[in-house]
Amino acid sequence: MRKKALFFQGLCATASWLIFVCLAGCNLPAEGNGPGPAAWIDRPLEGDVVPTSQSVTILAHASDADGVARFEFFASDSQLSVVPAGDKRLGKASLEWQPPAPGDYLLGVRAEDSAGNKGAMATVRITVSGASGETITPTPAPASEESPTPTPAPARVDSPTPTPALASSLCKAGSLVAPALLSPANGTTVAAPPSLAWSYPDSVCHPYNFTVDIAKDSTFADISLGFGTKDHNETSRSWPLPEGKCYYWRVSASVPQTKGPPSSAWKFCVGASTTSSEPTFILAQNANCRLGPGTVYDSVDAFPQGGSLQIKGRNQDSSWLWVQRPTGSGQCWVSVSVGTPGGNWQTLPVVKAPSPPVIVTVTVEAPEPAPVDTTPPEISGLSVSPSVISAATHCGDTPATAVVSAGVVDGGGVSRVVARVPGQGEFEMHPSGGVYQASIGPFSEAGTLSIIVQAQDNAGNGATGNPLTLQVVSCPG
Repeated sequence: MRKKALFFQGLCATASWLIFVCLAGCNLPAEGNGPGPAAWIDRPLEGDVVPTSQSVTILAHASDADGVARFEFFASDSQLSVVPAGDKRLGKASLEWQPPAPGDYLLGVRAEDSAGNKGAMATVRITVSGASGETITPTPAPASEESPTPTPAPARVDSPTPTPALASSLCKAGSLVAPALLSPANGTTVAAPPSLAWSYPDSVCHPYNFTVDIAKDSTFADISLGFGTKDHNETSRSWPLPEGKCYYWRVSASVPQTKGPPSSAWKFCVGASTTSSEPTFILAQNANCRLGPGTVYDSVDAFPQGGSLQIKGRNQDSSWLWVQRPTGSGQCWVSVSVGTPGGNWQTLPVVKAPSPPVIVTVTVEAPEPAPVDTTPPEISGLSVSPSVISAATHCGDTPATAVVSAGVVDGGGVSRVVARVPGQGEFEMHPSGGVYQASIGPFSEAGTLSIIVQAQDNAGNGATGNPLTLQVVSCPG
């Protein structure tokens, strides 16, 4: 029986110690436990506050019997990266992310197993402050009832020219207004590729980014031709669209987790090019370009959605096109199904396909899977010395710091041991003389503190020791 051990951190709003380990997946968002790996975010913590000048390390784990193949990292509406995980039962990945602007962000991590199944999204909310000083560690806010799934931003084709922001502060969710469309003007016909431009009329605050919806009819039932901007500075983009057709477009402003009202919808048409010397192929999605007309051939190049390729030839049934690689280094084959060809492409010559590669099938017996370690570490010999310390600084014979000690053992190896002091933070414990120790303090205020020692092994199993008590007294006089 497989157990998925999750080790997470959070502060209880009404008690003085930490919630420690959730072995049954209770730290996952309320999206269900369908097929796919169970992922969790080790850091940052829910409610963390960081300055804009500091990058954020997103550390995540996932567990799956089929092996964890990769992690997907998200920040609000944008996919940040896809990180391979090596197909192990317990996967680990991290990503350095630089916040683009102050505001609240929803960070998400989703894992995919070796069979192609994607698990539920794990999320935490953090705040990026405008300060450039030290990191603030607040009391985390309770998680909301629902965790929205971030949508990866479409690939962009060219580098837009950013426009200076109108305001320096991020808009609140309830204060977003509709952007104003600038060009193409409503009802006009423009040359390909059209250049879309808009503005945000609020001079008090700015959104996090914009979503540009482009559809073939006014219902906007299919907006797959549109795109999203990386941030609020981009208010124009040259965007390739199939020629000889008309489109409707609108723009909405967004902050993390909230999309504002859309602008009015305008219509424009893209005129058919009459000067093109060769037929072109407009990609409707990201596509591979292969050595021959078929998926049995190796991929030698890849092109982004919205790209335009010159068609040089076709195969016998016109299901594959022989196109010029944009770098000028020869030709390769793309499937007609991934885009829209334009011009007299069906009159182009039939190009003889190269011989298909010889496929050798090798059957390898899978080794017996290694047993899964589900045993948590053992914690013993807990102590704090001295049990009474002075607030802020030492007072006579009373020191201002104390040493927390614990014996921690695990057959698979110990990954991490920490001493957590609710309301004060956590202290890494390091091996010393057969035990793990950490020096804690000084603390600024007198009172009784609870100390909780938690340990995690290399398989992700966690354990928590019995609470220790430390008395902090004021220095008389």
